[in-house]
Amino acid sequence: MAKSSRDVNLPFLISVGLLSWFIPGGGYFLLKERKRAWIIFITISLLFLSGLYIGSIGVVDKVSIAGKPWVVSKLSWYTAQVIVSPAVMMIGSMTESGQYQVYGKPEEIGQIYTGIAGLLNFLCIINAVYLAYVGTKDRKTDMQSMATYILASFTSPMYIGTTAKALLFILPLIAAISVVYKATKVENMKTKNFVRESASLFCSIFVFILITAIVLLIFTWLVNQ
Repeated sequence: MAKSSRDVNLPFLISVGLLSWFIPGGGYFLLKERKRAWIIFITISLLFLSGLYIGSIGVVDKVSIAGKPWVVSKLSWYTAQVIVSPAVMMIGSMTESGQYQVYGKPEEIGQIYTGIAGLLNFLCIINAVYLAYVGTKDRKTDMQSMATYILASFTSPMYIGTTAKALLFILPLIAAISVVYKATKVENMKTKNFVRESASLFCSIFVFILITAIVLLIFTWLVNQ
């Protein structure tokens, strides 16, 4: 049953959403989900900072949005990066002078990492606001009802355990990201060159994610001790 307008604490929902944007995982602190908040904060921050380390702050490319080719691509990446936190706009102001130029693989991988960090934070913002809306008591029931409604046409879901084999499910995602990203970057779509560039980017992302997964597994184990 939907909540009436009287039952919805709109200022609280807005506070959760804004804090989640200003600080990744911050909204969960207001919901007293401290362990979840720390895990999200550390994961998204590490992913974003890794992108800056690989490609420098030049990957936050605000200056090249206007007057250069691939305007839509540049704007899309910058928008995704800003979703990590409003503080990213300060980095954009620093790079606006054009003195932090970056090209090639460092730019590509750096943009992917920082952009995906923003998209992950966007997912967390939505989730935190949703949890604030349904409340702790109704959370499990409402989330199950939503999942049942969305996945009504699927009667036999696949079981994915927390094992090393589950990492294989990320391969199609990495492949899609690599192919689509290269499709927006490569001007001359020559098959051999395109496949080689996509495969190179795929391998680079997979190796980094594999290392990150190992680090996060160790971190999660330490937190639960």
